[in-house]
Amino acid sequence: MERAQIAYDEGKFSRAISYYKKALSKEYDAFAALELAECYEETNQLEEASQVYKIILEQHQEEIPLIRFEYAASLKKLGNYPLAIQEFNTFLEEAKLVKGRAKRDAKYLTDLSQKEIQGCELALKDPVVEILEMGYREVAEIDSSFTLYSPAIHPTTGNLWVTTENARQKGNFQRFKYTGGQWFPFTQEDGFRYVNSGAQEEGGAFSPDGNTFFFVKSQRDYPYEIWYSEKIKGRWVKPKPLEDKVNNPYYDNICPNLSSSGDTLFFSSNRPRGKGGFDIWFSVKNKNGEWKKAQNLEAVNTEEDEVAPYYDGSSDHLYFSSAGHITYGGLDIFSYSFQDGSIHNLGAPINSFADDAYFVKKGDLMLFSSQRKGNQFRLYEINTRQKEVLAQEMVIKEAIAKAKTDTSFTTTNAGQPQSPLANSTHAYDVTPVKKITAPALAPANYQEEALAYYEGLDHQQKNKVERIMATMWMNMRLTMAPQLTEELKQEWAALAADQQAELKRIGRYYWAKSRTQRSALAAREEQFVLEHNAKSPARWRSLIIYYAFRHDEEGMIKMSKLDWEFLKSLPQEDVDKIKYISSRLREIQMPASVPIDLENRQIR
Repeated sequence: MERAQIAYDEGKFSRAISYYKKALSKEYDAFAALELAECYEETNQLEEASQVYKIILEQHQEEIPLIRFEYAASLKKLGNYPLAIQEFNTFLEEAKLVKGRAKRDAKYLTDLSQKEIQGCELALKDPVVEILEMGYREVAEIDSSFTLYSPAIHPTTGNLWVTTENARQKGNFQRFKYTGGQWFPFTQEDGFRYVNSGAQEEGGAFSPDGNTFFFVKSQRDYPYEIWYSEKIKGRWVKPKPLEDKVNNPYYDNICPNLSSSGDTLFFSSNRPRGKGGFDIWFSVKNKNGEWKKAQNLEAVNTEEDEVAPYYDGSSDHLYFSSAGHITYGGLDIFSYSFQDGSIHNLGAPINSFADDAYFVKKGDLMLFSSQRKGNQFRLYEINTRQKEVLAQEMVIKEAIAKAKTDTSFTTTNAGQPQSPLANSTHAYDVTPVKKITAPALAPANYQEEALAYYEGLDHQQKNKVERIMATMWMNMRLTMAPQLTEELKQEWAALAADQQAELKRIGRYYWAKSRTQRSALAAREEQFVLEHNAKSPARWRSLIIYYAFRHDEEGMIKMSKLDWEFLKSLPQEDVDKIKYISSRLREIQMPASVPIDLENRQIR
């Protein structure tokens, strides 16, 4: 099981799946099964994920009380809207009974469930007439062995550059010409090889004159960055990365797109100071031709992911994909009006029960990518001049019509794109890069400021901050009392095997990706402390942290690469607040979501 959990923590989900299946065949564990289901979701195997969620719901709901939400959400992503609505409504009733530390997560998932129900009801509206009025088709002439996403249409030639990728080939660009209603590949000696360098390259967009191409590039385990190549004397030249005012060096920067005037760059990033997950950001070019510091486009962002912005100058609309607004399934494509601030779901056939993203248009032609016919992205076209619609391509019509009459209906091919995060977790020194001054010279109201900062983080950022605080707190204890390492080892050795296994399981709290898992593990810890009559919760917490985190030979806990780079990317004032909270956990009352003993004001 440990090998599976390490692969899970490092984001190697395909490998983790094989390890979890082997371990679960020997001994079933509901929390390990939950992580298996999350691995299936990360690798776009949604039917398998849904089946695992269902087993946990039917056999282990007592251990994981909020599991019905995950099952209902999986049904929605598979297009089984009637049954998803039924399960969401049942979850809303069950959530009212949740108590303790899980209550806060239940409240969040309650609000999200109500939005998900609205999305199911929206999807059940018959889109057949709308589909027939549009020239909708799959771009089937492009090799189906590739994932196709992020199309870019050249503003003057109308040629298509699209990202292609499969298991044997990293993401790169292929070029196509539109002739006789179909796309045909072409090659040209114009320096294109500089854009396709052999690294992971994807997500491109042209400047208004077509002479600059912005795209995303990732080298080894480094975050994704936005690069650009200029066309000089008819040839594309060696690309360069944009400066740090646009690219955050510690986070992913993806999906670039320019305004019709070329002076505003829209993109998506999971950097701090956003609303949650990936947000839409923008940077404006100054008079000297330099990009200013990126700003968050708050009007369109939610706590979930917003990606793939595309600006249409003719309508002054920004098209983007979101999982946080009311959707048919996973990601849906929306439009945002800069004139009145309204946001609209584009509906079918553009949106489906699967992930739909990367919308672009030129005149009467619209292109987008979707996973509606498989667990990889395919390219779809809508041409309002072309009214023919082939019956076999009516995927949305068939799925919704069947879902209306059959509550057991599921599809086998749908899913979400794997996050581009480089999830390796190598050991790094925990000594902060920046000087920490807050704990010694904090003003009277600094405690409130620090807690307000923590409360303002989104769910994913809180996960990182809690691991950082736990690491700092534990290492401070080990530094102040070097003999503690040996004491912890002795205490651990004295525990029965089942107690060790339980504490290790509880420690998965710090690595959990979902609120469902975190709330269940928090409740499990409360039960463990109660059953063992623990008079010193801090001692149990020390054991949990020490054996949940990796540590070196001297016993010091090592911070993961992702957490370390998150800490380094924060402004000095935010680092000070995290350090302050970590050093005073015994003295201040923390929010209920942080695992500490509020009565004794110490970490639990």
